[in-house]
Parts: sequence; structure tokens; C-alpha cells
Amino acid sequence: MGAVFDFFSPSTVKGSRKITTRAFIRVNSSTLYLNDYNDYESKIQEYKRELEKAIDQNPDGTNRKIYYQLKNIQQALGLTDEAVAVAYTSLGNDLQQQGYIEAEVISIFEEAIRIDCKVAAAYSALGTILYKQGNKKEAIKKLETARSLFIERGMVAEADKIKQLIEYLHKSNNFWSYISHFWSHITSLLISSPETSEPIDGNARQEEMNRRLWRLEKRHTFHEVASASATRTILILAVNPKTTLPLRLGEEVRDIDAGLLQRAKKREQFEIKQQWAVRVRDVYRALLDVKPQIVHFSGHGAGDEGLALEDETGQVRFVDAEALAGVFKLFASEVECVVLNACYSEVQAEAIVKHIPYVIGMNKAIGDKAAIEFAVGFYDALGAGKPVEFAYQLGCNAIRLAGIAEHLTPRLLKKGSTS
Repeated sequence: MGAVFDFFSPSTVKGSRKITTRAFIRVNSSTLYLNDYNDYESKIQEYKRELEKAIDQNPDGTNRKIYYQLKNIQQALGLTDEAVAVAYTSLGNDLQQQGYIEAEVISIFEEAIRIDCKVAAAYSALGTILYKQGNKKEAIKKLETARSLFIERGMVAEADKIKQLIEYLHKSNNFWSYISHFWSHITSLLISSPETSEPIDGNARQEEMNRRLWRLEKRHTFHEVASASATRTILILAVNPKTTLPLRLGEEVRDIDAGLLQRAKKREQFEIKQQWAVRVRDVYRALLDVKPQIVHFSGHGAGDEGLALEDETGQVRFVDAEALAGVFKLFASEVECVVLNACYSEVQAEAIVKHIPYVIGMNKAIGDKAAIEFAVGFYDALGAGKPVEFAYQLGCNAIRLAGIAEHLTPRLLKKGSTS
């Protein structure tokens, strides 16, 4: 359901290239003049805020269910389904920028398309995520759909740029060497509104109005491709207090580094920051300074007693589950995944996952060798562009391939559910 566009004749202001017009959008049988356009945009932003709240409060709810729950808000704001789809697309982009779970971001973009199948930016965003995941064929299909929608809306320049991108993808596997130039150009086309002092016909005016509504969409989604290659930071917190059994933490970190930063296909998308001999305050300081998307704890755990950090003298200082969860709650908008590679750390994982999309903990004691095999398999998969769920499965299988009977020890928890 798209907005219906009607127009009166434009007039020009002498000495100015700015066009003044009585063009208006007819939305739900009401009239919205161009000078009221900012108010309409603010209503879309208001709906978007309500949508984000609903998703946070209903982690088990489907986007389709949430859409119907917010129907009264949509009607009260006087928004068309097209505008609601723009809000979904904008939120999906925001969440991806925050390092949110790709599967959930994809579901938001897919819901935008279900609401209004004409939202080209949702197809564009899906295409970039699919390409990032290595699904070139499906990525190109989504971009082809976006191009067709541009053509349908009379946005020829944008359609031509999408065509150039698709042709390039057919020829090359080096997507990111081209995309920054492409996207900076197309963003400039979409964010700027056409200005002219010459009279323009009805079709051109309709194109102008299309651009105005689409600016909301593109402002949030057409930098998606350029940012999809942004670096993801992994913070490794390693600690082996003086009075605890020695662990092979150096080997674990070395092997993660070698697999992720030296041989990984997408190694340019990751960086590793290390913090050793971690004290309690070092945890939140590192989160503040590094702003990681993934946090990896390597050390000892003692179940309900807590994870073993150090005090000022290097002795054991246990930190319980609720204390850790409280810290991660404050960084929930930045951290996507937490890996607790320590014995009996499932207790802490269950508390942290209330705030963080993915958390991995151990449901019993885990040996040094198994812990290292899991970590290497997990980060090798991430380095190949695989999602967290796949990386977890590969980590477990890596333990099994090494002939160690501990492949059922790691447990993946997902916010709102478990797997």
C-alpha cells in the first residue's frame, strides 16, 4: 500500500533555484502538504521507536506478530504500510550497525518487504548481507529486485548504478574494492532533493515526491553496503590467577590470532584486542575503551561461585553471574556475542544472555585442549564470514574431530531462547 501522490502546479521564487509548490501527499484520505513533510518524518521515527521497544520486550515474538500489535499506533499516527516498511528498514539498518544478530536483522528486512514489497532499500540491504555471508547468487537477485523498483519509480540514475554494481559482481569476487566508490555516489543522489527554477511536468514532480519519501529510507539503508565491511573487534580477556592451575592461555590466543588474522578469508574485517591478568575493573574499562562486538573470556570458572579474575595482588577474585550480567547490560548496544571459555561458565552465560544476543558457556569442566579446539574452530568460521550459530557448531565439531569427548560441553544461548 503506497501513498497516493497528487500535485498542484509549482511556482518559482525569483532569484532562487528552490521550487515552491503546493504539492501534497494524500495519506489515509488526509492531505499532507510538503511543508508538513518533516512532521510526517517525525511520525515515522516515532513508530520506529515503538517498534524497537516491542522487539526488545518480545524477544520470542515474530515480526509479523509485532506488526499487528502496533497496528493501533500506525493508525493513530496516520502512517501507510509503505511508511511502516520504511521504519522497519531503518531499524534493521540501525541494529546491524550496532552489531546485532544477522539472522534477526534479516528477519526485520524481510518483514519490511512483507509489509510493502516496493521498499527497494530493504532488498538492497538484504543483498549486502547475503553477499557478506558468501551467498553471491541470492545477493544479486535481491539487488536486481531493488533495481527493478528504482526503474518502476522512475529513478533512472539509481537503477543504472545498481546495474553497474550487479555487472561488477558477476565479473569479480572483490566486492569491497568497488563498493565504497559506488555507494558514496548513489547516496549523494538519494539524499539530495532535486532543485530547479524551471517548470516541471507532473511525472517529474511525482519523481520528486518519490525521492522525498525515499530519503527517509536511504538515509538509513544506503550506507549499509559501505559499512558492511567495517571492522569487528574481538576483546580477549585472559586471566590465570597465581593460586589456580596453569592454563595454556597463550596457546589459545596465539591460535585464534593465527586463524583469524593470518589465514581467514575476511581477516580485514576483524581485529583482536587482548587484556591479560584481568582484574574486576579491567573488564568494564576494556569494554569502554575497545568497544568490542565480541568478548572472549579465557580462564577458570567455578559455577555459582563465579568466574576467576584477579585482585590487586594477583590472587583469585570471583565475580558472580549477576554482577557480570549487570556490566554487559550497560554495553548491550555494542556487544553481539560473549564467549566464556571457562569451566562451569553456563551459570554466567544464562545471566548475561538476558542482555546480549549470543552467549556461549560451558555446562561442565572443560579441558585445555578442548577449549583451544573450540575457540579455533569458532573463530575460523567467523573469519570465513559465517554467522555465530554456524561458528558454534564448527567449534563443537572441532573438539570431536580432535578425538576429545567434550563436544557437548559448550552451550550456545540466544537471547530469548536457547539452542
